[in-house]
Amino acid sequence: MSFVVEYKMTRNDTSVEFPVTPESDREKFESLKSQYNIEIESIISDDGLIKTIKHIAINAEEYSEFYNEILPVFDKAKFVDNCGKSDIQLLMDIVENE
Repeated sequence: MSFVVEYKMTRNDTSVEFPVTPESDREKFESLKSQYNIEIESIISDDGLIKTIKHIAINAEEYSEFYNEILPVFDKAKFVDNCGKSDIQLLMDIVENE
């Protein structure tokens, strides 16, 4: 069984940087990934315009707990705001829930 959440960032050109987790928050991020057994896959399209990040959890409950813990880190980093300011479209979708 797995629960997969896909985040897709689409930019208009490659001169715009995709936002990343700040270095100061990486330890917290890694700790939470480990605590909740979250696997992360990250792929950039051949043209460099789309970055797809998959968060893979054992089940929806585990992911929900991880998400609730990591959300303040993303909020502090202004991840969503930075996507908007950089004209990067950010979509989140549940792609697998078995």
